[in-house]
Amino acid sequence: MPGKPTSRRAAATAGGGARSAEAPANTGSHLRRGAAAAQQAADEAQQAAERRASGGDVWRLWLADDASVRPGTECEGYPEGIPKNLADIIILDATLEDIVGQHEHNLKIAGRYGNFETCPKEFDHCAVCDNGDQGYYILFLSILALIPWTSKKGDKSGSYTKMLLAVKAGQFAELQEVLHNAQQSNNGVLRGTYLHMKRTVNDSNASNIGIPRALDGGMLFDHYSEEELISEFGHVASMSNEGKVMKEENQDIMPYDYNKLFPKPDAEAIRRRHGGKAQPGSAAEASEAWGAGEPEQTAQRTAPRRRPPPAPTPAEEEDDLPFDQGAQQPDAADPFANEQG
Repeated sequence: MPGKPTSRRAAATAGGGARSAEAPANTGSHLRRGAAAAQQAADEAQQAAERRASGGDVWRLWLADDASVRPGTECEGYPEGIPKNLADIIILDATLEDIVGQHEHNLKIAGRYGNFETCPKEFDHCAVCDNGDQGYYILFLSILALIPWTSKKGDKSGSYTKMLLAVKAGQFAELQEVLHNAQQSNNGVLRGTYLHMKRTVNDSNASNIGIPRALDGGMLFDHYSEEELISEFGHVASMSNEGKVMKEENQDIMPYDYNKLFPKPDAEAIRRRHGGKAQPGSAAEASEAWGAGEPEQTAQRTAPRRRPPPAPTPAEEEDDLPFDQGAQQPDAADPFANEQG
């Protein structure tokens, strides 16, 4: 039966010259050419940046429906390694009044979940809801997940990772009771609460963040003092070669700035990313209607063909990659690997 560990070591544009010949005409291929290809790349990069700006650029705890051991996670509390359905965590938020919640979509793109989009339906129209995904109301806490990790290159490692604990509204009541009791027993302070989270295996309805399970002695929680947090998980400031502060001192043990992490969503930007009709009377509808007329017909000389055009090349199906246990973060490497439904 797990208990609070006695010690933890701290982790540590493209350009080109003019062409001398005309580019070949579009022959029906799925490939974009020249300026169109460059613009598509810019659009994709902008969409990824917008997803990250809407709260998708941090790890989220996710426990697997699988009790096999994570490789390389041998540690004091788990000499044989940590099972994929378990995680010991420490809450970083000061009190329950500091946690936040919002509606959110978890979109499956290219066969993979973990593409999070904040839903604006409480104050604006949501194109993703129109597309049939109604999303969930999610509450967020800042945590340390005490899971050892090593980078794929093997040059970096650590004993914990700062993450979000994303809790669906229907799952929050049980966790809230435990957190309330922990806060009350610690003079009204939630920060430093230590929990052992376990996901039930072979149960499709089980919470993918797990639920608190009893520690040694039968308690559902323990506490790290502020001094213990700093001594075991604190760190010095990280500086660039130019002397710029890249990471503030002890930033990894501070809760996330939720206002920066989750800016108010732009409903029109979401519509542009995911498709859907502009709202009646909106500027976007007027703009689209203005450009929707029949194009002006002009006489064009048809270039002679020297050989039949090649047959259109179908885009290959996206590989549905296998996933492991762990955290979630789109557009980035995952310390444990990921997946979530």
